[in-house]
Amino acid sequence: DIADLMATPEVAQYLSRAYFGTNGLTQDRVYRSSVACAALFRWCSRSLARVEAALELLVLKEKLLELYALQDGQKELWRCETDVGWVDYPEDISSQLDSAESSGGTVKFHLGGSQYEVEVASRIQTSLSFGTLRPIRPPGDEVDLRALQGSWHSSWGSDITVCGTTMIVDGNSVGAGLETLSDGTVRWVFQGEWRVVGGSPLLVTWGHKDQVTEWIPTASMHSVLPELPKIASEHPRQEQDLRNELRHSQQIAEQEREAKQLRENAQQLDTEQELELTEHRGCSHWDPYLSHP
Repeated sequence: DIADLMATPEVAQYLSRAYFGTNGLTQDRVYRSSVACAALFRWCSRSLARVEAALELLVLKEKLLELYALQDGQKELWRCETDVGWVDYPEDISSQLDSAESSGGTVKFHLGGSQYEVEVASRIQTSLSFGTLRPIRPPGDEVDLRALQGSWHSSWGSDITVCGTTMIVDGNSVGAGLETLSDGTVRWVFQGEWRVVGGSPLLVTWGHKDQVTEWIPTASMHSVLPELPKIASEHPRQEQDLRNELRHSQQIAEQEREAKQLRENAQQLDTEQELELTEHRGCSHWDPYLSHP
C-alpha cells in the first residue's frame, strides 16, 4: 500500500534520494546485506518507483484539466469544407455568419487573398474569384434543425435540400416536413418514419426500423421553393396548388432558357460558316486552264 507515501511525497522523495540515488544503494551493499534486508530494499525500491510514477500522473492530469478548461472557454466556430477537410472560419467571420443567419442575409469577406460570399440560409460559400462552391456548417455537434439546413447527398443516391422544415428531394418537395420531437430528436415522415439517430452536422445518420442512411454536406444549387404566404398553411390544398404552379413555371422558364441557348448556338454557327464562305470566295483565284476552284 503506497497511500501513505502518496500522502507525503516529500518523504518518498527523501527515501528515493537517500537510499536509491547516486550515492545510495549499490550492488555491493546488497550482496553484503541479509536476504531479508535485500528483500526489504527491493520492495522499497519498487514502491518508491510506483509513487514517483503516480505523482507524475497527477501532475499530468492537472495540466490536462487546465487545457480542457481552456478549450471549454473557446467559442465554437462556423466551418467550411476544403480540399484538406473541414476548417474553422476565423472568429470575426464566424460572428458575421451568426448575425447573417438571424437576419437571413449574406456575408462577403476577404480571406487568404481571395474574396468569398456566403449565403447562410443555403449553407454555401462561393469563391468570387473562381466560382467554386463549398458547403459550410454551423458550430457545434448537435444535429438539430439548424444543423440540417442546406444541401446534402444521401447514401441512397438522392440530392436533398432542407429549407426550414421543407424537404426537397431531387428537386421535388416531398414528405410532411421535418419535426422536432419533445426529446429533441428530428423526425421526417417520408416512405416511413425516419429519425436522426447519430452523427454530427458534418455527417448525419438517419434510421428507420432496421434501415440506416447517411447524409453528407454538398454545395449543390438545388432549386428551393420560396416561402409561401401564411394563408397557405391554413389551406393545404391551396398550398399544394401554389407549389405545383410554381414548379410548372420553373420548368417552363428552364425550357425557354435551353431553347434560347440552342438558337444562339445555331446562329453563331451560321455566322461562322458564312464568314468562312466569304473568305474562301474572296481569296480563291480560279484559272479554268490550270485547276478547278
